[in-house]
Amino acid sequence: MDFDHKASCLRRINITGELDIVESGHRPQAGDVVAVKMSKINESYRSLDLEGADLVELEEGDVVLGVMGNRAGVKGYVGEAPQSISKGDTISFLGAGGLFGEFKGATKELDEPCEAVIFGVYW
Repeated sequence: MDFDHKASCLRRINITGELDIVESGHRPQAGDVVAVKMSKINESYRSLDLEGADLVELEEGDVVLGVMGNRAGVKGYVGEAPQSISKGDTISFLGAGGLFGEFKGATKELDEPCEAVIFGVYW
């Protein structure tokens, strides 16, 4: 699988070339590497921090490598790793470092987060 962006959260993981993306069947955990395709963009919160400290504005259709995780942002989104995921499920973009999870809430200044479709987990 080819990808457009590798998030900064993965800077210490050597991922190059073709990826083997699988549907693992296990309960997602914080730190699981996921491949997603961006499906809905929030214009006010769409910056992704790349491994070289560059920022890119996410676009619909971008394929991103990031991680599942939990977040309780005081001025941002609140979310957690979902109980389960399957290929084709929708997940939310919770943090600029490449954090994805199940959206639970946000400060009133933010709209709904960007959404992405799960391709699978990288092994």
